[in-house]
Amino acid sequence: MMAQNSIVHPQAQDVWALCLPLLQQELGEVAYNTFITPIVPKEFSDNKRLTLVTPTMYFAEYIHEHYADSLKRVFSQVIGPGFVVDFDATIDRDAPQAAKGSLHTDYNVSNSTAPTAPPQEETFKSRLSPYFTFENFYQGESNSYALAIAQAVAQEPGGQCPVLYLYGPSGCGKTHLCHAVGNEILRTKPNLRVLYVHTDTFVRQYISGAQQKTLNDFHKYYQQIDVLILDDIHSLVGKVTTQEAFFQIFNHLKDLGKQIVLTCDRKPADLKGLPDRLSSRIKESISAAISRPDPDLRRTYVREKSAKLELDLKPEFIDLIADKITTDIRALKGVLENVSKSQTFLNKRGRAISERELREIISHVVSEEKREVSIDEIIDSVCAKLNVSREAICGASRKLAVATARSMVMYLARKLTNTSLAAIGATLGGRAHATIIHGVKDAESRKSIDADYAAALDSIERSLR
Repeated sequence: MMAQNSIVHPQAQDVWALCLPLLQQELGEVAYNTFITPIVPKEFSDNKRLTLVTPTMYFAEYIHEHYADSLKRVFSQVIGPGFVVDFDATIDRDAPQAAKGSLHTDYNVSNSTAPTAPPQEETFKSRLSPYFTFENFYQGESNSYALAIAQAVAQEPGGQCPVLYLYGPSGCGKTHLCHAVGNEILRTKPNLRVLYVHTDTFVRQYISGAQQKTLNDFHKYYQQIDVLILDDIHSLVGKVTTQEAFFQIFNHLKDLGKQIVLTCDRKPADLKGLPDRLSSRIKESISAAISRPDPDLRRTYVREKSAKLELDLKPEFIDLIADKITTDIRALKGVLENVSKSQTFLNKRGRAISERELREIISHVVSEEKREVSIDEIIDSVCAKLNVSREAICGASRKLAVATARSMVMYLARKLTNTSLAAIGATLGGRAHATIIHGVKDAESRKSIDADYAAALDSIERSLR
């Protein structure tokens, strides 16, 4: 659909066609088919600037964060020195009519060795998604308290709750809610400087400032913000110098009575790997959990989303989806969009989707969502299986049972999550990078020669999946 609706510059299409086989070779089939084939070339100007359109702004952000080096190599080879590649993002089809058009994501890649530095004040942008508002946030028992606190913050930024800390599993609405806070503040107080930034972007900007000797500009930029929204703060774990920079910015904004909103995948007490003084500041914040969606919330979402997609689902089909997909709203959305695509095809055959076909779609999404595992879930599962306490695993004990459990956690964390070695070590009591590598290798070796150990490890892995 995107290719049909976009006006493609012929020269852009030619340049992109030269890039595709090289990108396929660089990234491999899975990454190429998932992240490159949906991209549409839009424009090629000045013989060096290529503009590409991605399905969403988060799609562009993911590509920028994970494949920037590969893109640079390919674009440098095809376009030559001095190239710049911009990513534009089409707005989600659920977005309000007022938000038609395309959003520039401010993500680009060039042959510079460092990411783009923070924009200057005259080009200040909030980087908020207009789609994420309080009005379209689905409320239930699992998120009602977090929603109430977020709304209070939006009404009085920097007031009774100068630091808001939202935490919970992936896909349950943390990012939506923090964007909603920013959008509501801008709606009622448009003169305030509100900034949404993902922690990975914050880290890249700090590294860029250090490399280019522009850290004064970096600090000046962030110290001018009235409302700072930092998403996924757990990504700061293991990044010592960036932690110090954030601590200084945090203190500066807080002392001036500004508003700070943080999101994380774990509660403050479980956020290990940060310096004590920063950790204590975060623990002083007002924290609110967003849990996995409760049954009523899931049913409400399925009914309303189905109506938006013009899906006439039977009540028992709505119940089936809501009962099977229990982990997060994002997974529910994925199922419904897959059902919508299937129904479009089936309409040409004059029939509705069957229960068997619906269950097949659900099975694909369920298997994917079960692969999203947190290190805390892994620790809990290993503790339950081996009857060892979390305190022992994260402590200094070298007893065989504890060491066995600890190496299992290290192995499973590396296999089932994208958690860095530094973050795994921090969660397990501040263990070094080399210790984690040794633990993983020890588990792999023991699994190959000890049938009971392998069976226990496989059982824990199955329970997590």
